[in-house]
Amino acid sequence: MAQKEQHYVDFLLRTIRIGINATWLVVAGLAFFLLLSSGPGMDRPRFLVVLLVALAGAVIVALLPWSRLLRSTWGWPALYAWSVLDIVLITILIDASGAERSVLFVMYGLTTVFFSASYPRIAQWFLLTFTFVCYVAVGLVGEWDLHLGSFILRASVLTSLMYIVSYLSSALIGQNAELERRAERQRRTSQQLVDVQKLVRLGSWTYEPESGRFAWSDELRDIYGASSDEDGIAFFMQSAHPEDRHDLEEALATTTRNRAGFTLEHRIMRADGSTRYVRAQGQFEQGVSPPTVLGTALDITERKRADEYDTKLRDLEANRSQALQINDDIVQGITVAKYALELGRLDVAAEALESTLAGAKEIVRELLSDGAGIEPAAVLRTQPAVLHRRTSPNDAGDEAPSASSA
Repeated sequence: MAQKEQHYVDFLLRTIRIGINATWLVVAGLAFFLLLSSGPGMDRPRFLVVLLVALAGAVIVALLPWSRLLRSTWGWPALYAWSVLDIVLITILIDASGAERSVLFVMYGLTTVFFSASYPRIAQWFLLTFTFVCYVAVGLVGEWDLHLGSFILRASVLTSLMYIVSYLSSALIGQNAELERRAERQRRTSQQLVDVQKLVRLGSWTYEPESGRFAWSDELRDIYGASSDEDGIAFFMQSAHPEDRHDLEEALATTTRNRAGFTLEHRIMRADGSTRYVRAQGQFEQGVSPPTVLGTALDITERKRADEYDTKLRDLEANRSQALQINDDIVQGITVAKYALELGRLDVAAEALESTLAGAKEIVRELLSDGAGIEPAAVLRTQPAVLHRRTSPNDAGDEAPSASSA
């Protein structure tokens, strides 16, 4: 069943319940009317029979499975039969209680209100016309002293009543349908918001500084590892990493005091011992009562870990480049000097060593130029270099000079 049809069925079910309750009240009122009324125009036996028929009809109507009937092809015929029977019984009661002078003519107003509020427009006109036909027919058969002006006045009153109730009912049905559509759109929007929050790991919260009330979204609970028993500002604050908690407290206090907003990246400690990173934002809502801070918390743990991984990769690449530079500028320079010494080319060895020493100083300068302000000359050895004499394999008493460092 379409949503619009279901909404109309629900409206009809409410109308039927009201109609049934009104019927019990009318039957009770008619019983008192029978007991308290008297006069030459009162046909008490016929009135009692009609009253008993009305009571039996009310019981049957109350016992009918209207919800199932309205979802089948029998719903509308049952409703029309109920209205037709009411109009016929009211007409007979009018005839049995004083004819055209009977006060029971006002009961036509009840049936008119009922079918005007519930039925389609063509059915309303049919039942109103049927009401007039029954009234005139019984009046002619019973030889009432019908007055044309009085009949026109009564007919115009019922017609106006039908128009007013029909208009108000249509407006109410349309308004209810619009409210239902808005509620459905809001439900879809809320569900989409929940889905988006799950997708991007974004949670939301509201905080009322005056009452201390703090409300979590489901996704925020999941990010923080909070349970329903921990729904409070204290748990929200205590979840912040001890080193970051003061910054969060200060940010929220400043937002509340200055009626402004804040953005803060900080760590949280979950109950399972894991640490996560969140990007928290809060904004004081202007012009609302009670004063409220609306906030969000975006889980940026994976981004932080990716940044740390990129930093490690860059460090490894820098170390690799430095290692290659040391190999090219120092190791190879020392190797050249070694070969020159073996060939007795002291001048070449000295030149290679000087060049290697200059390259080493440059490398040290580059390594230390990271913003710390340290110059190579400031890096002093704790012990001076010392020359040692190496014992020759052929002469234990002679030593060759060599340099080493402690």
